[in-house]
Amino acid sequence: MRHSLAVILSFAFIPLVLCACGESSYPAIPEKIKDFKALNAAGDSVAYSGVRGSKATLVTFHASWCGYCIAEIPLLKLLSKDYADKGFRVIGIDEDDEFATMAKFIAAEGLDAPGLHWTELYWNYNVHSMFGSPKAIPANFLLDSLGRIRSRAFGPIEETSTRKAIEQLLSGK
Repeated sequence: MRHSLAVILSFAFIPLVLCACGESSYPAIPEKIKDFKALNAAGDSVAYSGVRGSKATLVTFHASWCGYCIAEIPLLKLLSKDYADKGFRVIGIDEDDEFATMAKFIAAEGLDAPGLHWTELYWNYNVHSMFGSPKAIPANFLLDSLGRIRSRAFGPIEETSTRKAIEQLLSGK
């Protein structure tokens, strides 16, 4: 009888444990992103309002050690080139452990190439929490001209659906 009481009591605590696991210490992903500042590779403070696209901006969280992040960079660069003249821009948020690694990452991936409308910024806690503290990278957020999050993808993006979403924003829909 003693064992059955112990079993009954242990089952009584399971709902409490499950409820505690459901709570998240991460902030919710907002509907709209406020202006934020982060450092670029030169160490200058850059405001989102000064580098966002006029109609659409893709904010991508990534790091040099992330294979999926590296794999999607050619697509992100292509999107940047294809839609730049229509008001689209990419803002990369580098999540490497060391600030100095960002400059090497930019050079290795050609993110500073002429004609590429890409701004690379180094992450900080304010920017990270503003986007709901993404738990995985790559994490991509497509924002409209007002800073509203119109779509988000955790993990590598898919070209066709991303192009469709960008084109809708660029056409004013």
